[in-house]
Order: sequence, then structure tokens, then C-alpha cells
Amino acid sequence: MKVGLIVECAPQGLEDVILPKIIDLLAIECKIRITYDIRTMVNKELLIEGCADVATTFLHEGYDRVLILWDENPPWTEQKKFAEKRCWCKERDAIRARLVASEVPLKNVGLVCVEHEFETILMYDTNLLRAVVSPSDNHPAKIKRVKDPLAIDDPTGWLERQFRIHKSRYNKAVVAKKFAANLNGLDALKRSDIFRRLADKILGQMPRGWDPCIYVPRGPKR
Repeated sequence: MKVGLIVECAPQGLEDVILPKIIDLLAIECKIRITYDIRTMVNKELLIEGCADVATTFLHEGYDRVLILWDENPPWTEQKKFAEKRCWCKERDAIRARLVASEVPLKNVGLVCVEHEFETILMYDTNLLRAVVSPSDNHPAKIKRVKDPLAIDDPTGWLERQFRIHKSRYNKAVVAKKFAANLNGLDALKRSDIFRRLADKILGQMPRGWDPCIYVPRGPKR
């Protein structure tokens, strides 16, 4: 199958770097061949404005599915750039309206808003976090299992603190590559409801044997 992915990060951002690894691991687990292309939209505002045009191009070029992925709370973004009261519903509706106006068949498009940030998904894999944060093999990071990553409202800030605690340097581009290099399986990520939804929308169905993901649209945070 052929999948087009539209993400809000800049080129070589976390999603741009690690999604290929995730797709490769999904392909191995599901025993299918997945080809893909990723279009980076730089930020959420540009993603919402331009996703319909990119989705149209993907489908015209013969892609089977299109995934539109964005963060609820992108790091380093002014609060005024978020949907009113950080409402996923308003953002999703804005994207759907643009897709409908451009006559994009919604059955071929998956929408995934990551609660908090993309890093939230990765925090379910403790061994991955340790490998990424460790300054060297001789000085492994002692990071405890995060019981509930969704309880951490600022995943980027949390990750930066782990680097400081373990006297390791946080560099966004380097960290993205380390995440991709050290992600060796999906079992830990499967604990994340968001990740299971992501896999479902990439493939068009939930992988066999995975727990279901029942999506409940989110309104304004209270």
C-alpha cells in the first residue's frame, strides 16, 4: 500500500524522522509492503491551511491513504496559535471543512491529533527513552517507567529535564535521529491509545491482534 503523511513539523523534525521507522516496523509486523512520502508543513497553522491541497495531490498521484497528523500543543508555539481553548474539535472540523471543500474523499484520509505532543507517544517506551537520553553506553540513563505519559502536560520540557539530569546535551535534530535509531519494536508504544489510532489511520484498519482504539472527540480543556 502507498501512504502519504502530512505532518506539522519542519523538515527533519521528530515526526519526519521517526515516522519512517514506525512505518517500517508496522510493515514488518503486518507482513505488508508500505511505501510512503512525508510532507512537512512547518507548523499547525500552515498544516490546517494547506493540508487539503497536499492530500489532493497525494490521492491524484495514486496514494491509497493520507494521514494528517498534528500536535494538540506544539512546543515553541504561541498560545494564540492554538485552537480556542485548545479544542481538538475546532481543529479537526477546520481540517475536515477544507477537505470537503476540495472534494477530498474522507474515507481515504485519517486525522490524528496527538494529545499534548508527539513525544507523548514515545514516552510509553522506557528503554527507548533511556537509550536516547544516555550520554554514553558507559553512563546509561536511569529513567523510571512513566506510568501515565498523558499526565505530563509538557513532554518536551520533561524530556529536556531528563537530559539535564543525566548531563546529556539536548539537541532537537540529534534527538530525533536517536529516537529513530533506537526504536526497535512497537510493543511498548501499543500501550498508547494515540499510537494505536495512528497505526489504524495509517493502515486503514487496526493491525490484527491489537487492542481496539475507540476515538472520543475532545472538546475544550476545562
